[in-house]
Amino acid sequence: YHISVARYSVSGTAEYMYDTFSMVDPTVKNAVIAGILDAQTDDEIKAELAKSLEELKQQAEDLAAALKTGKEDAEILVEESLSMVGGGSLPGETLASYAVTIQPKNQSCETLAEAMRAFSMPVIAHIKNEKVWLDMRTVTAKEAEQIAKDLNDFFLENRG
Repeated sequence: YHISVARYSVSGTAEYMYDTFSMVDPTVKNAVIAGILDAQTDDEIKAELAKSLEELKQQAEDLAAALKTGKEDAEILVEESLSMVGGGSLPGETLASYAVTIQPKNQSCETLAEAMRAFSMPVIAHIKNEKVWLDMRTVTAKEAEQIAKDLNDFFLENRG
């Protein structure tokens, strides 16, 4: 594979970094990703992609437990998932992860996902197998607290 990395700075201007890696074995993917991250300065991005599976699972379990009001209105589980590393810079590359999945009882997944995009901190989730998936790879602890609050409020307001 040959990988080109483009990153946008906080000011919105594009900063392009071109690194080319030859990957002969897919098992070196994490090492290649780590090499790309070494070229970047954004510590949060590095931390998100470097989270261990144990950290991701714990974060997912904590978020699922915080969804107190949702337990009556949805099936909430922690499930293994795959995170997409990047669209343009690493097309099709994934990392193992964990997600909180929500299967609403009183509304459609589409309704829940749309509502999440309108939260005070918009959340972009994906729908698969009739569940809304919240991958933990790019969610910070502070963001997880806000997501739990917004989801609990949503379920209280939309109780059927």
